[in-house]
Amino acid sequence: MVAGPQAQERPPPPQPRIPNYLLDAPQQRLFVTSLLALLTAYKLADALLPQSDAPPILADELPLNWLLWKWVAVDLVFVTTVAWLRVPRLDWGWKARWMLRAVLVGLDYALFGRWTFTASVFMPALVKGFLTRSLSTDEHSVRLAAVVGNDKAHLGGQYTVHILAVSTAMLNPLSTIYCRHPSRSSKSDPTLVPLVLNNTVPSKVTYNLTSFDDPPTSHQYTVSAASLVRHAHPLQHHRGSESTIQSKEDDELALAAEWSLVPSSQRSSSQALRHRLPSDSSPSRPSASDPFGLASTETLYYIPISSTGSIRLDSVLDKDGHTVKIRRKRATSPPPSAGSASSDAGTVVLAFEETRIVRCPSAGLSLAPTTLGYQGQEEEHRCLVPNQGVAASWPLGLVVSGSEPLSIKWHSREGDAEKGFRRDEALEGIVHAGSANEVVPVPVNVSLSRPGRTTFYLDSVKDGYGNEISYIDVGKSRHLLIDGTIPSRSVVVHRPPEVAFIGECAKGEDVHLLKGGKKRLQMRLSDIDEELADARSAGAEGPRFKVQVKFTPEEAGKKGWTRLITTGGARAEIEVDQAGTYEILSVKSKYCGGAVLVPNACTVVVQPTPTLSTSFSPLHDVCNSETGVLANLHLTGAPPFTVHYTVTRLSGPGSPRSTRHTRRVLHSRDELRLEPGPGEWEYRFVKVDDAFYKDLPLPPQASYAKWQKIPVVGDAKWKNADKGKTVHSCEGETVQVEVELVGQAPWDIEYSVVGSPSQAITGITESPHVIDIDIPKGIAQQGGQFALSLESVRDGNGCRRPLTVSDLVVEVRRTKPTARFHGAEGTRSVLIRDDDTAKIPLRLTGEGPWTITYQPPSIAGRTVDPVSFVAHQANAEINIRSAVPGTYRLLSVRDKYCPGDVSEPEWTVQTLPRPKLRLDESVGKVARNGSIVRRGVCANAADSIPVLFEGKAPFKAFYTLQKGSHHGETRQHSLQAIQSRADLTLYTATPGHHSYTFTGVGDALYTEPNAAGLGAPAGGKAGVVRLEQDVFDLPSASFAHGAKQGFCVNDELASRGSDDLVVDLVGQAPFELELEVREDGHRNSKRYTVPLIQSNSWPVSLPYSLHKAQPHSVLLRRVKDANGCETLIDPSVPAPSAKRTSVSIPVAEIATITPVSAQEDHCVGDFLDFVVQGSPPFTVKYEFDGKQHSVPLTSGKFQRVAASPGIFKVVSVGHGEDQCRSNQVDIVKRIHPIPSARVHTGDSYVVDIREGEQTEIVFSFTGTPPFSFTYSRRAAQDRSKDRTVLETHTVTGIEDNQYSIFTSQEGTWSVSFIQDKYCAYPPSRGSAVVKA
Repeated sequence: MVAGPQAQERPPPPQPRIPNYLLDAPQQRLFVTSLLALLTAYKLADALLPQSDAPPILADELPLNWLLWKWVAVDLVFVTTVAWLRVPRLDWGWKARWMLRAVLVGLDYALFGRWTFTASVFMPALVKGFLTRSLSTDEHSVRLAAVVGNDKAHLGGQYTVHILAVSTAMLNPLSTIYCRHPSRSSKSDPTLVPLVLNNTVPSKVTYNLTSFDDPPTSHQYTVSAASLVRHAHPLQHHRGSESTIQSKEDDELALAAEWSLVPSSQRSSSQALRHRLPSDSSPSRPSASDPFGLASTETLYYIPISSTGSIRLDSVLDKDGHTVKIRRKRATSPPPSAGSASSDAGTVVLAFEETRIVRCPSAGLSLAPTTLGYQGQEEEHRCLVPNQGVAASWPLGLVVSGSEPLSIKWHSREGDAEKGFRRDEALEGIVHAGSANEVVPVPVNVSLSRPGRTTFYLDSVKDGYGNEISYIDVGKSRHLLIDGTIPSRSVVVHRPPEVAFIGECAKGEDVHLLKGGKKRLQMRLSDIDEELADARSAGAEGPRFKVQVKFTPEEAGKKGWTRLITTGGARAEIEVDQAGTYEILSVKSKYCGGAVLVPNACTVVVQPTPTLSTSFSPLHDVCNSETGVLANLHLTGAPPFTVHYTVTRLSGPGSPRSTRHTRRVLHSRDELRLEPGPGEWEYRFVKVDDAFYKDLPLPPQASYAKWQKIPVVGDAKWKNADKGKTVHSCEGETVQVEVELVGQAPWDIEYSVVGSPSQAITGITESPHVIDIDIPKGIAQQGGQFALSLESVRDGNGCRRPLTVSDLVVEVRRTKPTARFHGAEGTRSVLIRDDDTAKIPLRLTGEGPWTITYQPPSIAGRTVDPVSFVAHQANAEINIRSAVPGTYRLLSVRDKYCPGDVSEPEWTVQTLPRPKLRLDESVGKVARNGSIVRRGVCANAADSIPVLFEGKAPFKAFYTLQKGSHHGETRQHSLQAIQSRADLTLYTATPGHHSYTFTGVGDALYTEPNAAGLGAPAGGKAGVVRLEQDVFDLPSASFAHGAKQGFCVNDELASRGSDDLVVDLVGQAPFELELEVREDGHRNSKRYTVPLIQSNSWPVSLPYSLHKAQPHSVLLRRVKDANGCETLIDPSVPAPSAKRTSVSIPVAEIATITPVSAQEDHCVGDFLDFVVQGSPPFTVKYEFDGKQHSVPLTSGKFQRVAASPGIFKVVSVGHGEDQCRSNQVDIVKRIHPIPSARVHTGDSYVVDIREGEQTEIVFSFTGTPPFSFTYSRRAAQDRSKDRTVLETHTVTGIEDNQYSIFTSQEGTWSVSFIQDKYCAYPPSRGSAVVKA
């Protein structure tokens, strides 16, 4: 399916944040929903179950409703997180997200919001009572409804009186025809037939069962009430399950699902489902919950029947032994028994309808030979007929049984059993001449035209009565099949395989087989893709194909063979080692025989091995001496050839020594020229290759080897003539050259100066030989060059050979090199900075490179060794790093060929003075470590020292500042000055021991500061300029503890413990502290100075009395320590979060408590309200039920719910933690229980009486007499939904705990009001107390 343009442009949906391979989508959704459920449960617990020990929080007690904002934040974060995670199916759009946020925020406001309207106006009383909780007298969070109780707890019981009416019974009111399957065990489940009873409870049922046999037989059965199956009335119980084999209209409430019941469907869709006589009105459509349409007085039972036949109800007795009237329907057509009876012509017989239970239809796929003509299999295989492409007809094997006419449905799937193409088929109107129990075969043949798997599934079978059996759920319906049948069958149609040779055999040429070797002939199978795919999908071993191959040998006398090759894939191989013809005879798979395609034959021939034959002839020079050999090669085989041979040296050092060589030959003939040089040699051919054979060894025959001795012949050449040679002569008339000679001594040579006659030298016995050559006169005087040439050589064998070696060039030079320092007299000097590089100019003549030697000046009276260096340019420089001041002298010079002379040999080097730095002696005192120690200062105090310079301004000095100890922060700084004196500002921002170490000084000449100019103070260490100073921390003061408890009027302002009004002091003791005391809301204040505080913790103790019940403030204004450092504290500047410079002290009056109502008697469920006067917070102590409770309050309201009877007494009230307590409190409240009334035993009691009889109704009371109560009568509530009160009566002044009345009327009696001496139920608004 190709998507449209819009779908193609739509971007892909974003992927989840959590990858599916870590956590799949269902698990992600499970975690999200679980988290939402957990948060909701915790939210409801937070709203409905507050902390029992927490005080009640009123709307005006907190400036911010923290519970509401907490849960709003949690819900918003939850929705945002879920949207960010992009959980599949929970990736909502923005509208859904905002709607969910609004719903959650609304729920939070409903649970935790501060309501400004009466909730009861908008909320039902039940919901309001469930959501509203209060603290009880025993300090538990309770709902008022749970404390007061409901009607069942105080007004319990109903008394119902029934007047009995006429009882009737009807069997099978829906006129349903049932069916049963044949029993396969001794104990089979019965069929349940409905029996509707009106106004009675049965004790015994009698019915008559007539079989369908020929002739029929009848039996009478009696069923006790214990054997009947009773079904609950639809008004009391609703069953939602449906039987899969039941009609959609005739539900029958699943007919007691505990029985394996198979009811039949309706005869027609228009038949009435409500039971009635034929004279009744037209039928109406049934209710899904009550298909029988039972009235309130009717009861549904089921009679279990275990046989087929026609059923007639004979009699029904109720529990009192009375006979119940039986209602019957008139049959619309005569039953089978009436149809066979004789009657007068023209007479219409109207018989009563009987219930019929027939045998259920069944079907199946049979594998029996009586049905198929052969023994079938659950899965069968067929082949396509060759050259036709169709399969033979295949019988499906359908068999059916049941009441005719029968219809059957089935479907087939091609390929995959679940996803393959489905084809539905059906067959109707199947009739047979036998009985309903007979198995009837249905001849259905299937023609399969395509290869592959086709599976046939049985769907359902239906008989003439409309009973339909479904086989869709095989696991539950397998027992409904005909014995010996199956619910599904498969047939697999296979293509015949095809085979042919491939590879070398498919090229139309013979296949070459090497001698002694083997060859693999390849074959390919086609039309087997379906077989391989089925095997892979089933996960089983692949199919096996068999190919038959015949071999016919090339030689007539040898015997051939025929082999069977097995393969599991599309390729097959056969390994051969003989020449001949290989032919494919046949191919077949597991189920089908196949076809052989061309090429079906392959010819194999044996390839002959290559051969080599050789002949050798020597090679000679001009003196007829052997210099090598010429080898003639003759080859047979398949070109190209490769010949392998070795050349072995048999004489000389390291002999024998062989080298391997190869030669590629493209034809059958070739020549190989070998000239290895003088010595004894052996040439041998060892291997030969052709196009088919590789590394074929040759036999060690003499024809493949040749031995040869090559003599040494005379030769001569100039030594190093190939590299060229120049002879430099600074003086003299001759030059020496060397000649290298080869061969038998003695030698005679001829040479000549080019352009001059030849000269001969004889009797040379050693090599190399030195010859003195006279330099031509013109060249000897002026200089220049000439060439020498060797013309011939004669060795000791007398053989003269002309030479063609290279000439030797001789060059003669007569000029000496020179060296001097450049510059005029008096200017050969240079002025540099200390440690700089001195560059001395030098002028050279001659042929470079030059080697110059000079003498540096002495250092501290010590003579320095001469220095030599090489210069490559005539205008050179002597670069002297870190030059020592003094005079440098040239000693000698030599160019590439000759030594030379020096002139103007001296050069002077001078250096500039370095800058200096020192500290003035007034800065401080010199310590043993060489540092200057300066007096200490307070933090943030201004301090500086003078620094003195010498040199050329401007100056620059580097120093390091180390803050604190040796492990403190160290940072590099610089100081610049334009005069010889500068002030260095010292660092006092942070306390500690600070060190200033100078590391270098520079000026206008020495721009890079260096430590060489640092001047140590007198008595210090050389090169060390360091200053050390202590910076004292400023003292501080803060309140470590505020007022732990409030103060009462007239208390002294003083600390009451180690954690109450304590000031922490930081610095060097002793301290001086200044404090200020001020009344809140007044400008006047008092200041106090406390001197000589010796510790770092000071409990506040001031001569100040608190005279007013008004908050006071204590402020810290100033602190000073022993180092003289002082800190002023400004109260308008916010202090750090961890420190407080001021505290507030609450001052309260004595607290009092007063009840809102002066009433002393209360009922359970009343609110006990009190008003507390004073300054919150408060602590109220009270006693209830022998236990004392202490309750903290944040406001002046105190309220508790009377949860149980007892004495409630307020003991005392105070501020905060028992401060300013008033112990003279005597408030007592008496709590009484709520009375209750019961009808009979307190439960719903039903009594049946006949007309004219009476029954007694007894009312019971609990509480304190006298009692008053109200009772009423309604219609019988177990049969009617009508709640209308028929009559009401009120009785007062009852001193006993029981009261009774007699009645003969039908209805339900109940109590609606009860009152005792103190309380009543239902209680009046506000209180349940009854005024005396």
